[in-house]
Amino acid sequence: MEMYRKYIIVEGDSYSRGLKIGEELKVQIELNYQNQEKFYLDKEGFNYGRWGEMAMRYLPHVEKYAPEVLEELKGMAKGAGMALSSGRGNSSYRRRP
Repeated sequence: MEMYRKYIIVEGDSYSRGLKIGEELKVQIELNYQNQEKFYLDKEGFNYGRWGEMAMRYLPHVEKYAPEVLEELKGMAKGAGMALSSGRGNSSYRRRP
């Protein structure tokens, strides 16, 4: 199977960048989430859907120490049409400087 990468250029404030990322990578974010969900269920019997719930406990720390990251994640969730608590965007893309 041939792998590919999709590069996008985003500009603006943190929320605007996240919004664009979510819009552009919505399909890839959802597919990555589905793959992770299946992997963890099959491999460890872990309900990956709970990851988003567990990750929400860390939002106050992210907001305090890296508010721009939280704003970008909020934008990604909105752009992809997903709840921030779903955890879908948290590990679904890699940023390049």
